[in-house]
Amino acid sequence: MATSIELTPGTLLQNRYRVLQAIGSGGFSCVFEVETEGATKILKVLDASSFGYSQYQKAIDLFQREAEVLSQVNHPGIPQIEPEGYFVWKHDGQVALHCLAMEKIPGLTLQQWFQKHRSVLSQEQAIDWLRQLVDILAHLHQQQFFHRDIKPSNIMLRPDGQLVLIDFGAVREVTVTYLVKQQQQETGTAIVSAGYTPPEQAEGQAVPQSDFFALGRTFVYLLTGKDPYELPKDPQTGRLCWHDHAPPLLPTLATLIDQMMAPVVGQRPVSCEAIEQTLKRIERQLLLQHWLPFLASLGQLRKHPWLARGWLRPTRFKAMLVMSLLFAGFNVWNDRISISDQFNNWGLDAVQSKQFDAAWWYYQSALLFNSQNFETIYNLGDLYESRQQFDNARVAYLTAIKGGKAEAYNNLARLYIQSKPFKREVISLLKEGLQKAQDGRDRYALYKNLGWAYLQLNQYQEAQQALQTAIALNPNKGAAYCLMAQVHEATNSKAAMLAAWQQCLDHADRNNTDEQIWIARAHQFLQSSEVQP
Repeated sequence: MATSIELTPGTLLQNRYRVLQAIGSGGFSCVFEVETEGATKILKVLDASSFGYSQYQKAIDLFQREAEVLSQVNHPGIPQIEPEGYFVWKHDGQVALHCLAMEKIPGLTLQQWFQKHRSVLSQEQAIDWLRQLVDILAHLHQQQFFHRDIKPSNIMLRPDGQLVLIDFGAVREVTVTYLVKQQQQETGTAIVSAGYTPPEQAEGQAVPQSDFFALGRTFVYLLTGKDPYELPKDPQTGRLCWHDHAPPLLPTLATLIDQMMAPVVGQRPVSCEAIEQTLKRIERQLLLQHWLPFLASLGQLRKHPWLARGWLRPTRFKAMLVMSLLFAGFNVWNDRISISDQFNNWGLDAVQSKQFDAAWWYYQSALLFNSQNFETIYNLGDLYESRQQFDNARVAYLTAIKGGKAEAYNNLARLYIQSKPFKREVISLLKEGLQKAQDGRDRYALYKNLGWAYLQLNQYQEAQQALQTAIALNPNKGAAYCLMAQVHEATNSKAAMLAAWQQCLDHADRNNTDEQIWIARAHQFLQSSEVQP
């Protein structure tokens, strides 16, 4: 490949590096393959032909900075410079050549890799590559340097799968002087690669988090096959719209890449360590995706004949679950909250499918991983109530109330209203629930039950006020109308009673046990010849 610098094969530099061939050119240098002591190396030579004098002096500074950085940083993901690898070579009156000899990285750049394979990254590969590159950046940033030119063509993939960040010609050292200049809005050298350069860097105000932006954009390219400038932006936020072009990803991974590419520096991760922590969480979530189907099958053990012999009593089931997870070979502790939530969701699905035994086991498993999962405790109370295990339901609802579940006030109050003898403390319970409930559905249910409780106490005016409030909150639900009809019946307001019974019929839930009874009463009153409107 032709270059603007003529170093013919066989040329010997510094009595050490023999030119084998020209590889190419890019940026402000030409690249050659050279041999020294039987090993092949890379020789970068600063190309003076592309610059005026002042620009050339700046290019020399950048070239020397690259040599300095590579000599200070030792990491398998960063090319190693040769001992005394930076030198100035002049031959036969030619212009002095600034040279940099370094390790030759076998393999392809990620841009070449994509062009060869024509296949976007899988989620697993994206996580692995992102973890590798963040580890490289962490090492670089710890040495108070940042790269400023991360893009697919500046990342190499070794045959063994190790990624290597190359082309440190744009690298910048974070010094006190540099930070002061940034605070004073003094601009530095603007290194721009279309689609990959963050806004602040285009204005000469690059910071270490600028590397995160470019790295995020690199993964957009690898996950979509499109250069970032080809993708649209959200006109309100300025964020790249790329999710629909990528394969299915964990939401946490997609969000991390979005955060890395945030237009505003302060919205990006604060450090490589913060990204690494998120990646660890993502890797655990990915493991869960593989193992949770196995865990889900444990819920079906409830049907096994061993159950009849006591093998799956709660304590034994929990022990079996823990042993199975340990045998599966992954650490569940850090993801116990996620696992608990997943078991809770399976329990809800099982209830919908009327697999109540399986639902019970799923809820118990959820509480094994997170005993403070008050959503599960509430759902368990609901399951107990549907199976008429009212004592267990009350205990569950009381626990859920302590955990701040506003819905539990309503369900517990309903159990108290239906209990014999009637518990007067239900009034204070419902009022306490109303103080904490924010959701309109919860407030409707609480006011409806408050009206029901006052009806039981023969406090009809208070009952009517509470039920009117419930109806105002949701005029399309039938229970409050059904109870209002009973208030009017008790106060001999026959016309109002008939109107309320009709609304009860129009809106009642025929799958609800309480409302089924009220529907029958509505039919009875509306069809009775003794009752006149």
